Amino acid sequence: MADNLKNYINRKFGTHILSKWIVLRFDIVITIFTYGLAYILRFNFNIEIISFSDFVNNTLATTAIFALCFLIFKSYDGIIRHSGIADAKRLIKAGITATIICISISLINQALRGISDPACLNSNYSCCFKYIAIGLPADM
Repeated sequence: MADNLKNYINRKFGTHILSKWIVLRFDIVITIFTYGLAYILRFNFNIEIISFSDFVNNTLATTAIFALCFLIFKSYDGIIRHSGIADAKRLIKAGITATIICISISLINQALRGISDPACLNSNYSCCFKYIAIGLPADM
């Protein structure tokens, strides 16, 4: 069974070059994992007070922003075994740009809600993202 799976993967993706789409998926999975860990850390590992719907909405919005930046900067486009400084620079640029976009959306959300506390920088920016993207009211 394991040999059949290994042969299928080798035939499908080749033995030497990892598909760029697999690299993009891997980047997105890492983004989801680190955002989830940061979200749990934000609530001091007290999982009971985390709203699951807010967590899912924020994770989807963050992942969409990061995935878009990965696509724009083509951080997935290099061959893994020949990765170098240029690939690292593209990945860093994509990450910094996505972070700036997330912070900007969060600040816009705070302005729309009238929040002036800087401790709320990461508070539920997915509502603002929906408002900007499709014109829904921010409290939906």
